[in-house]
Amino acid sequence: MHEHAAPTRPLVRRVGFAALAIVPLVALVVACAATQPAPVTPAPEPPAVPSEPSGGDTPAAGPSGSPVGFTCAEAIPSGTVGSWAVDSAAFTPAAGSDAAQAVAFGGIACQYLDSAGDTLVVGIAQPSADSVASLKSDAAESGTASSDLGGQAAYFSDGVAQVFAATYWISAESSTFAADSDAARVTQQIIQVLPAG
Repeated sequence: MHEHAAPTRPLVRRVGFAALAIVPLVALVVACAATQPAPVTPAPEPPAVPSEPSGGDTPAAGPSGSPVGFTCAEAIPSGTVGSWAVDSAAFTPAAGSDAAQAVAFGGIACQYLDSAGDTLVVGIAQPSADSVASLKSDAAESGTASSDLGGQAAYFSDGVAQVFAATYWISAESSTFAADSDAARVTQQIIQVLPAG
């Protein structure tokens, strides 16, 4: 009895037919993928360009000044003016205060405490000549001129003494200053420390 080999032709036909059926399917998938729209990415925003001031004016520069060249402890050493002593805690002046303005001019802002727990806030700066003129004008408008405080010009108002000595501006503020005479020892002490110009 002879065994007959299985016909191979129908298998080849089936494989060939299957391959022919797959080719159009693959072509259809490729065609669909090609027609898919590409993802849209938003265009980058153009960089912001600052607007120019009208009339060709240049923007006002910030405050300018020179360093004062001494520290809070040197301005009023402990024991020189009553019981005032530098507050050992880190001090940040209140925004908009004279002391904060002194720092903006490159100067220093200091807080001192006395034995009763009262505070004294001092700002010392060496602003530009234009800034000194503006500060002096503001002090004259809001305060009363005082010869007790020292310096070339000095003004007092509501517990705040402002003194202009050489190229320096000194502001001293305390609730203990009821009159300019109460602030005089403080401002005169600071004037003694100012470097000779």
